Amino acid sequence: MRSFNLKDPQDILRSPNRHFQQVPNTCWFVRSHGIGVHVFKTPDAGGVDFDFDKPHPDEWRLARFIEAQVNDGQLPFELYRTLVEDEEVMKSSVQEALRGI
Repeated sequence: MRSFNLKDPQDILRSPNRHFQQVPNTCWFVRSHGIGVHVFKTPDAGGVDFDFDKPHPDEWRLARFIEAQVNDGQLPFELYRTLVEDEEVMKSSVQEALRGI
């Protein structure tokens, strides 16, 4: 909100903010989509993708978030290797995590 002088986070979804852009004075980028936003360093590393109308992430978004955090070095690869390398393990782990919410 501060970087773009917004009154509300969802204002990023309104024109003229509704496009791919760099967050001023950072190495981060933001891309609005539908009712959400993807904030990232590069498309495959760091960041988060979420919709404003959902209190919890979709399964695919949570899996993508984990992979992006591993790629960015925020989560240690050795601890998350099984999740990243085995799609079925990732899927079942994400489902279990979301059931606990």
